[in-house]
Amino acid sequence: MKGGKSKADTKRGDGRLAVKKQTKKEKQAAKDPNKPKRPPSAFFVFMEDFRKQYKEKHPNNKSVAAVGKAGGEKWKSLSTEDKAPYAAKAEKRKEEYERKMEAYNRKLAGGDDDESDKSKSEVDEEGSGEMKGAKSKADSKRGDSRLAVKKQTKKERNAAKDPNKPKRPPSAFFVFMEDFRKQYKEKHPNNKSVAAVGKAGGEKWKSLSVEDKAPFMTEAEKRKEEYERKMEAYNRKLAGEGDDESDKSKSEVHDEDDDEDGSGEEDEDDD
Repeated sequence: MKGGKSKADTKRGDGRLAVKKQTKKEKQAAKDPNKPKRPPSAFFVFMEDFRKQYKEKHPNNKSVAAVGKAGGEKWKSLSTEDKAPYAAKAEKRKEEYERKMEAYNRKLAGGDDDESDKSKSEVDEEGSGEMKGAKSKADSKRGDSRLAVKKQTKKERNAAKDPNKPKRPPSAFFVFMEDFRKQYKEKHPNNKSVAAVGKAGGEKWKSLSVEDKAPFMTEAEKRKEEYERKMEAYNRKLAGEGDDESDKSKSEVHDEDDDEDGSGEEDEDDD
C-alpha cells in the first residue's frame, strides 16, 4: 500500500507540474508583444553604467550575482545628490512609458468600442427586451455582492494593520504636492474640491522639466532611505520577539524533560 500510495502521489505531483508548466506557457503566450515595457527604476538606470565599468575592471568575471552585489553596495554608498541624475533619467523614461501606454490603451479601447457597438446592434436586432432587463438586474445584484466583499476585505485589512509599522514614504510627485497644496490654497482660499487640487497638481507636475523635478526626487529618495532604516529596526524587533518566544518554549521543554528524570534520553539510547 505504501508503494502504491507513493506512485499515486508521484502521478499527482506530475499532474500538478504539468498544469503549472501549461499555465506559465499560456501566460507567456497571452503577453502582448506590442505592449510597452515598464521603465527601469533609478537603481537599474545606475546599474546600466555600473555593469560596463565593472566589466572593464573585471574582464574575466562571469558571475551575474557578483556584479549585482557590487552594484548594490555601490548604490547604497552614494549620497542622495549622487543618485539624483539616475532618478532624473528614470523619471524621464517613466514619462515616455506613460505616453506610450496612453497610446497603447487608446488603441485597445478603440478595438473594444468596435466590438461593443457590434454586440449592441445584435441585441437590438434580436429585440430581447425582457431578457435584457432580467440580465441587468442579475448583473446589479452580482455587482452589489462584489462591492460588499470588497468593503469587508478592506475593513479586515485596516483592523490587521500594525500601528507601529513605519509608513511607506511618498513618491516624488506626492512630495511636490505637499508644497503645491499650500500654494493652491493661498491662491484659491474658497476652494473645497480635493479633486480640483489634484487635477491642477497633476497638470503642473507634467509641465515641469526633469531638472525642476530633481529636488522633489532627491527629497523622496531621502525619505525612502529613512523608511528603509526604520523598517530594518522594525523587522529586527519582530524577529527578536520571535526569538524570545522560541527561547521560552525551549526552556519549557527542558523543564519537562527534567521532571521526567531524563527518561526521553534513556529511551533513545535503548532504541
